[in-house]
Formats: sequence, C-alpha cells, structure tokens
Amino acid sequence: MKIRTKIFLGLVVITCLGTVFVSSQKTSKPFCEIYQDGVWATNGSYCITNLCYYEGDCGVRAFPAAYCDQLQIGDHIGEVYLRLGMPSDINHDQHLWPASKASSEIGVRAEFKNDMLIALECRGYPYTENQG
Repeated sequence: MKIRTKIFLGLVVITCLGTVFVSSQKTSKPFCEIYQDGVWATNGSYCITNLCYYEGDCGVRAFPAAYCDQLQIGDHIGEVYLRLGMPSDINHDQHLWPASKASSEIGVRAEFKNDMLIALECRGYPYTENQG
C-alpha cells in the first residue's frame, strides 16, 4: 500500500472517530456548558441554550437568585432567561422570578429596555444553603 493511501485512510479514520466523539458530547453536561454556553437541566438531562427565550422553554430554577452573579447590566434578555429560567410574572418591562421554586415571594426583579437588562435586584443573594 502506498504511503499516500495509508495517510488518506488514517485521516478518514481520525475524522470518523472525531465525529463520533463530538456527536456523543452534544448530550453531555461539559459539552453543553463549555461549547454551547448553556445550562444543564439536571432533571431531564438536556442542554438549555439562550434560544430558550425565543422558544419559551427556559424551565424553572429552584433558586433563581443563585444565578445573579452570572448576569450584568447590558445582558440580552435571552441570557437572563437562560440563567434565571422563565419568570413567574411580567409587568411591562419588569420581569419577576420567585425566591424559590416553592415560594410565591419575589426573589429577583429585572427590568429591560429594548431587550437589554437595565436593572437587576436579587433578594437573598448571595444564595446560601441555609436560606429557605
């Protein structure tokens, strides 16, 4: 077998193995968080990306305020929804999240202008395990 043929076959094998590896990583937590800049949904083992805002399926976080440190003024509304989940209430440009999944008390208040975060209030942040 000629050297060119061996090199070609080697490249084909490496490409196939790489494709299988990357495909298998699409459903993993590291691939989700590192390569898709997403949030891993532990209850369903799937990746939530910032497209969830447009699709209306960002899920519900157990303690939304625990993710406030991942946000900053100027973030797009899609990034805020990705981190905090779906709000419990929307009043014009003000979006509200509960203190916890089991609470009716407001824990996070975000205000948007032209889909950009202009104000963020996180009660109970930083989150600790002792908070109810």
